[in-house]
Amino acid sequence: MLAPFGVANGFLASLGLLDANAAIAWLGDPATALGSVTAMNVWRAFPFFMVMLLAGLQAIPRQLYEAAEIDGASLFRQFWHVTLPQLRGVIMTVVLLDSIWTFRAFDPVFVMTGGGPAHASEVLATAIYFDGFQKLKFGYASAQAVVMFTVLFVVSAIYLRRAMSSAQ
Repeated sequence: MLAPFGVANGFLASLGLLDANAAIAWLGDPATALGSVTAMNVWRAFPFFMVMLLAGLQAIPRQLYEAAEIDGASLFRQFWHVTLPQLRGVIMTVVLLDSIWTFRAFDPVFVMTGGGPAHASEVLATAIYFDGFQKLKFGYASAQAVVMFTVLFVVSAIYLRRAMSSAQ
């Protein structure tokens, strides 16, 4: 899809946003490599998060919308004051899971770009791999992994504290 004459360039050319003979090297250009990997990572996680949000939407009682409608709330007000507050837990869970999965993302970066070109798409997980297994700096890679774990642990602890306080 992201090859120089692949689907992405063909789609942009059909929209007239790109010359038909021009080709963008999405994964070979340092300016677009990380964005391409990020777009693929979002595309990969999108169905799971949409199912989570759909389940959250289906769990909202219809009576809340009926009460808001009787009170004269517009569709925007119903969304803002009924839907979003009822989805807060689901949204917080989705954001936490996405943050953790993105922060520790190794496989999409390694498979698509190997951290290149010129380290443009390198993330902490690939840096840990390269430092530990390519450069054989096991202590440094272990320290990086501990920092990554600490950051994810703190973020998760903050999330759990907020989730537990709002549940009571």
